[in-house]
Formats: sequence, structure tokens, C-alpha cells
Amino acid sequence: MLSRVKVELTAAQRARYANDVAVLWDEAQDSPALLRFLAPFGRPDLGRISRRFLSSNSVSDLVSEGYPAFATWLATMVLRDGAAVNETFDALPMPQWDNSMMLGGLVLGAPLELGSTTRINTLVVAGSLEAPSVRVHAKTLVVAGDLKTKLLVADGCVLVGGAVEADAVLVPASHLSRERDQYAPPRSLGLQVGREVACRVFDSPRFALSCPVRAEIIVRGVGLEVTPDGEARAREVLASLGVEP
Repeated sequence: MLSRVKVELTAAQRARYANDVAVLWDEAQDSPALLRFLAPFGRPDLGRISRRFLSSNSVSDLVSEGYPAFATWLATMVLRDGAAVNETFDALPMPQWDNSMMLGGLVLGAPLELGSTTRINTLVVAGSLEAPSVRVHAKTLVVAGDLKTKLLVADGCVLVGGAVEADAVLVPASHLSRERDQYAPPRSLGLQVGREVACRVFDSPRFALSCPVRAEIIVRGVGLEVTPDGEARAREVLASLGVEP
């Protein structure tokens, strides 16, 4: 089943995407949302991206790096190309060997957990993602479209090209990266969203978002006005989601 839904690209597609890198970058100059998604860690090396698209042998080569520059560009191009299939699953189909993979648009009936219990280091969705909850811990999630969930915990690297719609968005990550250990490579940490974040509860003590944030309750947020009684109101919302304050 997984082999049917994983996105695979031909050499001709990769070559076409490599030629489109400069065009997409020019377009991003007039689209703040696209620019935030394509360049979450600063100005990219367009030549490096183009050469990697041409030289890679598989999608896995492009989505396996710690700072997912190739993944955001590739997911954007695949989404626009209509090369991915939207699928509905009870839970995320797990690969047998891969540590990184790209799927089309996903609707999951079970929570999505990317952390110590899964071998996946990077999950790329070349479309939109919908799940009851999404928790990312020291792993990477790239969504080219929109992300819709009740609870988003971004304690890793979460990059969304569209909008985030949730009851609660929690960003507890406190460092830009973590040290290499024997089990996992260094991973980037933080949350970046292209269009906007719309939620009931928003809590991000250290990371600032450059996109608009519309939240009923702001517990903490860099550059955002904190809700006076936010902590008490947030506890009620989080309790309803089964989250400890």
C-alpha cells in the first residue's frame, strides 16, 4: 500500500523542476507566503537546489537533509504539478526501511506522531494534511498545502506552505538545533507557516512567526499581545484536548 502512495518522480520531472527553480524564486519575491515556505532558514542557494534535483536518484535523496531546503521546493513543485495523489488512511502508513518519505495530500483518522516511536526523520506532504492531532518531536514535517488539526505540538521542525487551522498550537522548542547523537542526525527546530495560523490557543515562548497569527487566547508569543487571562482559559481548552497544561 505504501509504495502506491509514496511520490516517485522520473528523471524528466526532476530535470523540469531543476529548470523551474529560478522561476519559482522570482515568483516568491511577490508572494510573502511562498517566500516564507521556500526560504525558512534564509536565502537559499538556487544553484545548489537545481544541481541536486538533477543529480538525485530518488525522492528520498531530496527529502533526507536535516534542514529541509530541498523538501520545501520539491513539495511545492509536486503540488503545482498535480503529481501527488490525495489519500485517506486510518493512520499514517509506515515505511519498512525509509527514514524519510514524501506522500501526497493526507487525511488521517488517527493522530500523527513523529518522535521517538517512529523511525521517520522527515515526512513531506505534497498537498494538505488533516489529522486529529499532530505532534512533532525532534523530527521534521513539511506540508506544502494547509494543515488542519485539533492540536499541533511543534517540538521539532514544522514547515507549512499554506495555513494552519487548529484548536491549539504549541511550540515548546527552545533551540534552533540539537546536537548529533548516535541515533539521529542534527534536526532543525521551529515553526514557519506561509499564509496564517488560526487557532483558539497559541503558545510559543521563544519562536516568532512572520505570518499573521489569529488566536482567541495567546499564552505566550514573541511580538504578540498576550491575553490577560490566557493561562486559565488555555487550561480549559487543553484539558478538552487531553493535554496537560
